[in-house]
Amino acid sequence: MEKHENGKGNAGQKAEPKQPPKKDFKQMFQEHEKKIDWAEKAFNIDDFQNDPEELMSVVIPGLGKIDYKLLTTDEMREFKGLTDDFEVSIRMIYWMLKKANPNITLEKIQNRPFETFCEGEHLRY
Repeated sequence: MEKHENGKGNAGQKAEPKQPPKKDFKQMFQEHEKKIDWAEKAFNIDDFQNDPEELMSVVIPGLGKIDYKLLTTDEMREFKGLTDDFEVSIRMIYWMLKKANPNITLEKIQNRPFETFCEGEHLRY
Protein backbone atom coordinates (compact mmCIF):
# COMPACT_ATOMS: atom_id res chain seq x y z
CA MET A 1 0.00 0.00 0.00
CA GLU A 2 1.27 3.46 -0.88
CA LYS A 3 1.96 5.87 1.92
CA HIS A 4 1.28 9.55 1.49
CA GLU A 5 2.86 12.47 3.30
CA ASN A 6 0.27 12.20 6.06
CA GLY A 7 1.32 8.60 6.69
CA LYS A 8 -2.02 7.17 5.59
CA GLY A 9 -2.51 4.82 2.68
CA ASN A 10 -4.67 5.64 -0.32
CA ALA A 11 -7.68 3.80 1.11
CA GLY A 12 -10.77 5.96 1.06
CA GLN A 13 -9.36 8.36 -1.50
CA LYS A 14 -10.96 8.73 -4.88
CA ALA A 15 -8.85 7.55 -7.74
CA GLU A 16 -8.22 10.20 -10.36
CA PRO A 17 -10.00 9.41 -13.62
CA LYS A 18 -7.71 8.25 -16.37
CA GLN A 19 -7.26 10.80 -19.11
CA PRO A 20 -7.34 9.61 -22.71
CA PRO A 21 -4.01 9.98 -24.48
CA LYS A 22 -3.66 13.32 -26.21
CA LYS A 23 -3.88 13.18 -29.99
CA ASP A 24 -1.77 15.26 -32.30
CA PHE A 25 -4.41 16.05 -34.91
CA LYS A 26 -1.99 17.97 -37.10
CA GLN A 27 0.27 14.93 -37.30
CA MET A 28 -2.72 12.64 -37.88
CA PHE A 29 -3.89 14.86 -40.74
CA GLN A 30 -0.43 14.94 -42.32
CA GLU A 31 -0.21 11.14 -42.15
CA HIS A 32 -3.68 10.86 -43.69
CA GLU A 33 -2.70 13.23 -46.51
CA LYS A 34 0.32 11.06 -47.31
CA LYS A 35 -1.95 8.03 -47.76
CA ILE A 36 -4.17 9.75 -50.31
CA ASP A 37 -3.05 9.83 -53.90
CA TRP A 38 -4.66 13.10 -54.94
CA ALA A 39 -4.13 12.42 -58.63
CA GLU A 40 -6.39 9.38 -58.39
CA LYS A 41 -9.00 11.35 -56.46
CA ALA A 42 -9.71 13.85 -59.23
CA PHE A 43 -13.35 14.85 -59.61
CA ASN A 44 -15.36 12.47 -61.76
CA ILE A 45 -18.94 13.55 -62.38
CA ASP A 46 -20.01 9.97 -63.09
CA ASP A 47 -19.02 8.99 -59.55
CA PHE A 48 -20.57 12.10 -58.07
CA GLN A 49 -24.13 12.15 -59.36
CA ASN A 50 -27.13 10.25 -58.14
CA ASP A 51 -29.34 8.43 -60.59
CA PRO A 52 -32.39 10.68 -61.08
CA GLU A 53 -34.50 7.63 -61.89
CA GLU A 54 -33.64 5.85 -58.63
CA LEU A 55 -36.72 5.56 -56.44
CA MET A 56 -36.12 7.18 -53.06
CA SER A 57 -38.37 6.97 -50.00
CA VAL A 58 -39.01 8.88 -46.81
CA VAL A 59 -41.28 7.91 -43.93
CA ILE A 60 -43.34 10.78 -42.52
CA PRO A 61 -45.25 10.06 -39.31
CA GLY A 62 -48.96 10.19 -39.97
CA LEU A 63 -48.51 9.73 -43.73
CA GLY A 64 -46.34 6.65 -44.06
CA LYS A 65 -43.75 5.91 -46.73
CA ILE A 66 -43.59 8.46 -49.52
CA ASP A 67 -41.75 7.61 -52.73
CA TYR A 68 -40.02 10.30 -54.76
CA LYS A 69 -37.26 10.79 -57.30
CA LEU A 70 -34.58 13.46 -57.42
CA LEU A 71 -34.81 16.25 -59.94
CA THR A 72 -32.17 16.76 -62.60
CA THR A 73 -30.57 20.13 -63.25
CA ASP A 74 -32.58 20.33 -66.45
CA GLU A 75 -35.84 19.65 -64.59
CA MET A 76 -34.98 22.44 -62.18
CA ARG A 77 -35.42 24.85 -65.10
CA GLU A 78 -39.15 24.42 -64.47
CA PHE A 79 -38.72 26.84 -61.56
CA LYS A 80 -36.84 29.52 -63.49
CA GLY A 81 -38.60 32.82 -63.18
CA LEU A 82 -40.49 31.90 -60.01
CA THR A 83 -39.71 34.46 -57.34
CA ASP A 84 -41.90 33.13 -54.54
CA ASP A 85 -39.93 30.65 -52.42
CA PHE A 86 -43.15 29.04 -51.23
CA GLU A 87 -44.29 28.39 -54.80
CA VAL A 88 -40.87 26.96 -55.70
CA SER A 89 -41.08 24.60 -52.70
CA ILE A 90 -44.57 23.39 -53.63
CA ARG A 91 -43.57 22.79 -57.24
CA MET A 92 -40.38 20.95 -56.25
CA ILE A 93 -42.38 18.66 -53.99
CA TYR A 94 -44.90 18.11 -56.78
CA TRP A 95 -42.30 17.23 -59.44
CA MET A 96 -40.32 14.94 -57.14
CA LEU A 97 -43.44 13.03 -56.10
CA LYS A 98 -44.91 12.96 -59.62
CA LYS A 99 -41.77 11.32 -61.01
CA ALA A 100 -42.37 8.42 -58.60
CA ASN A 101 -46.16 8.38 -58.81
CA PRO A 102 -47.93 9.64 -61.96
CA ASN A 103 -51.24 9.92 -60.03
CA ILE A 104 -49.91 12.93 -58.11
CA THR A 105 -51.32 16.24 -59.26
CA LEU A 106 -50.31 19.77 -58.38
CA GLU A 107 -53.81 20.35 -57.03
CA LYS A 108 -53.46 17.39 -54.62
CA ILE A 109 -50.20 18.83 -53.32
CA GLN A 110 -51.65 22.33 -53.01
CA ASN A 111 -54.65 21.02 -51.04
CA ARG A 112 -52.44 19.47 -48.33
CA PRO A 113 -51.17 21.57 -45.45
CA PHE A 114 -47.61 22.62 -46.29
CA GLU A 115 -46.40 21.26 -42.95
CA THR A 116 -47.26 17.78 -44.25
CA PHE A 117 -44.13 17.88 -46.37
CA CYS A 118 -41.71 19.87 -44.23
CA GLU A 119 -41.79 18.60 -40.64
CA GLY A 120 -39.06 16.50 -39.09
CA GLU A 121 -35.57 15.45 -39.97
CA HIS A 122 -36.41 14.07 -43.40
CA LEU A 123 -35.64 17.41 -45.02
CA ARG A 124 -32.11 17.49 -46.38
CA TYR A 125 -30.79 20.56 -48.14
